[in-house]
Amino acid sequence: MKDSIEGVVIGVIAEIAKVKINRHSDCSNCGLCPGEDAMVLDALNTLDTKPGQRVILEIKEKNMLKAAFAVYILPLVAVAGGIYLGYFLASIFKIADILPMTIGGVVFGLLAILAIKRLDISLQSATEMPEIVKIIQ
Repeated sequence: MKDSIEGVVIGVIAEIAKVKINRHSDCSNCGLCPGEDAMVLDALNTLDTKPGQRVILEIKEKNMLKAAFAVYILPLVAVAGGIYLGYFLASIFKIADILPMTIGGVVFGLLAILAIKRLDISLQSATEMPEIVKIIQ
């Protein structure tokens, strides 16, 4: 699936252009991007654009499901698994279950964060970077 969005080139370094785009309705509740109404994306500069030009970006969204799973579901499953493992180990060793459950949840939660960081790096390849497909101005 591909999505097109309009933006302004604010800088070019080699084959990568920094493009300022207005946030869309999907971003209204997130708040992770800097600024009130705009964010800056790195895009492949296949058309040799210059700063100040208005362009159309094509954003590939094939990994959105993986990213949504990693951000929302993986941490919940990992923490729940850690808590269950702590409970299971506490019952085997006949000790109070609060401490092992807490440690299990925290350790598995941290492992989930590390897994998300690794997945984020693997999903950010140059072939999946937004690409400038048209110069408007």
